[in-house]
Amino acid sequence: MKLKLIAASVAALGCASAFAAPLNPATAAVAPANYIYIAGASAQSQALNAVAKSLFDVPADVVQITAAAPCGDAANIQKHVGYLGVRGGVNTLIVYRNNGGSGAGLLQLLAKTTSAPQIVTSGSVINLPGSAVAGAAGAYTATSTNCAVKLPAIALQDVRPAEHTDSVVALAGTANYDSLSVLRPTIKTGLQGFGIAVSNSLYTALIAANTAQGIPLVNGQPSVRKADYASLASSTGSIKSAADFLMNGDGSAIEVARRVDTSGTQASSNLFLLQAHTSGQQSPLTAADLPLADIALNNMAVTEGAATGDVKTRLNTTGYVVGIMSLENVPGASDTWKWVRIDGVSPTQHFDLATGTVVTDPYQRQAHADGSYAFAYESYVAYRDPALGTTTGLAAVLAGRMASTSASNLTGYCYQDLPGTWNEWDSSLGYVGNVNKQCRVGHAGNNLNPLYY
Repeated sequence: MKLKLIAASVAALGCASAFAAPLNPATAAVAPANYIYIAGASAQSQALNAVAKSLFDVPADVVQITAAAPCGDAANIQKHVGYLGVRGGVNTLIVYRNNGGSGAGLLQLLAKTTSAPQIVTSGSVINLPGSAVAGAAGAYTATSTNCAVKLPAIALQDVRPAEHTDSVVALAGTANYDSLSVLRPTIKTGLQGFGIAVSNSLYTALIAANTAQGIPLVNGQPSVRKADYASLASSTGSIKSAADFLMNGDGSAIEVARRVDTSGTQASSNLFLLQAHTSGQQSPLTAADLPLADIALNNMAVTEGAATGDVKTRLNTTGYVVGIMSLENVPGASDTWKWVRIDGVSPTQHFDLATGTVVTDPYQRQAHADGSYAFAYESYVAYRDPALGTTTGLAAVLAGRMASTSASNLTGYCYQDLPGTWNEWDSSLGYVGNVNKQCRVGHAGNNLNPLYY
């Protein structure tokens, strides 16, 4: 009887430890070595937030901390968020901020000191103390008005570090930044899709132009020629007006809403459209070439957004606007922008075995997962401390969770962790485990390779 009581007591203690009280952000002590900043790609925010709590010993006890003024990107967990809990038996604070994008994160990772320009610009991140904890187990939250300037340990990457724009790569090895050689081998996470988005008025104009030119619409979605957009976005292209882009004499002004050079989305755009890092490389137009203030003079302008949200803001205006975004983005109820097909292939519609027809893909992945839609690049986790890449190191564990089909179901992203298990999309089977999530194709660890299987 006594043995049974002892066993019951031990079991009770085990349950208690599995659901211990969360750490209090207002009083918890975290050693500097366990305060970990992750910088980089905004397009991977959904992936990180989906798995962040699983990085800790007791996920239900993790406190999600949002930034509050005067900290930057306040109240937006897709841009700036912290996670406080116990990892490996020690108090740990993991903070993610993506100000400036993937390339900015890379430069922060290479920064020699906190006085490096990219750290000064983007390296102010959530710090303790924070507010008291609110919520219940599995959904604890807090806020912090206290931020610190910090060097990152990890940078999430939309492309390989060497594939970033020339202006980013050129800074590696200069006075403020170490060379790319200090990085450990990057860890691939999956295949991320990108697409061309347009404002509502340009979408309507494209429908009319496609119809007049005999280009069939698929479920009402118009198409843009890759060559036309490349010419529009290139500094040397001949298409520099809505009339040329639409091939119908339309006299409206047109705006290219691109991302800043430090953005991984911009690097992806350059790779796909302008053959970046090849002998055929072309230079993209910049906001300095055709400022928005001069759009009346040139009938065309270029804007550069530091974040995806900036591009969306431009796309939601009433004029003709076109830009590149990652396919994690789905138009919300208040959005008016829309995705278009590229050379007749849709990033958001695909043949569904369940219906036997082409329908909207709710996760915007099937077209690039099977290789029919080519605008997709492999994403990575970059780090420089070898300890982070060990079996239990945070970079390796994070990359493994982000790459795991069973850990999440991300929009605009297909998984490569189970090669050979891809099957045609059948929406009736759902999205549990590996179902309807796996890639058939990839770039074999180098985005300059073609997309193949």
